[in-house]
Amino acid sequence: MKKSDAFGQINAMSGIVKLIDIINIVKSIDNFKEDTLDNLKPVDDYPDGVPLDEIYIDLSYQRKLKLQELINRLLNHNGYDKTAAGHLDLAERNDGRKMCWDGFHRGIKAGIVGCTKIPCSIFIHEKGTSETKARELEANKFELRNGHASKVSAGALFKSQVTGNRKEAIETLEVMKTCKLNIEGVNPDVDAYDLGGFAFFLKHYRKYQVRNLLDASNTIRETWKNTKTMSVTLLIGLTHFLTANSELNKRVLSYLEVNRKIKEIIGTGAKQKNQQYFLKPMLKGKTAESVSYNLVEKAFNIKGESDPLYNDNGAEVKEFFSYLGLEDDELDSLERE
Repeated sequence: MKKSDAFGQINAMSGIVKLIDIINIVKSIDNFKEDTLDNLKPVDDYPDGVPLDEIYIDLSYQRKLKLQELINRLLNHNGYDKTAAGHLDLAERNDGRKMCWDGFHRGIKAGIVGCTKIPCSIFIHEKGTSETKARELEANKFELRNGHASKVSAGALFKSQVTGNRKEAIETLEVMKTCKLNIEGVNPDVDAYDLGGFAFFLKHYRKYQVRNLLDASNTIRETWKNTKTMSVTLLIGLTHFLTANSELNKRVLSYLEVNRKIKEIIGTGAKQKNQQYFLKPMLKGKTAESVSYNLVEKAFNIKGESDPLYNDNGAEVKEFFSYLGLEDDELDSLERE
């Protein structure tokens, strides 16, 4: 099997899957033994433990498997270190299935190098625990264990919180659904764009009205139709701009004006500018403000235009920049970039 096909099969998995099925797909990659296994230090099987073919993974709360990264770690560390790997954490549900709520990446590595079983700690759900409740309990255990671990991304942690039915996560998910945004597959809407930089989104999105966040998302999705990813920096920066634009008691640009002008400046086809176009220059600690500045300078107040959207004598623009939260010395720094 081609590596790309194997990766595709694994990425397409959802719901509850058997750990051994993932391992078998990896080991079926063309020349995997020659390219990977033969370059690793041999490992003896564990003398005892839970058989890998009895372990399940609930992908509703687990972080996404980065298979190439996992393989690279095996190669870079000359194989699988059983002592360093420790044990897996399992939760046995009422139907007898053992769910790995933490450590399934280690389980895959163990199976790749030839182990058939692995040491585990097993938590047994109380009798009568529903499937939904069991999933919530496991997801909350995952978050408690990994919430402050740098190796777990903000998106993966959020996914576990959604599955764990955490109130704040569910509220955030509703906003994301409204704005057609996605991370780690939590929003099944086919029109939703994947967010890059989710921690930044979580930190800042609550500062703004959902209406402005939605308008920013719509503009980005309509401008860059041939991608399914969205820069969080641009999203928050454009939302910051739209918020100031709607609140300042001067000329207010309509959503249609903003949308039209951004599309016009970005262009279409092979020469279309990417989302990074509005992200430079950038002041440290003033991300949203910097993007708003760039939007004004690059799209709405272009010098030399016969009819700029903002008064080109500088008065309205300077007042707007001040309202955005940019001081004179910061404007000087941006202008010098």
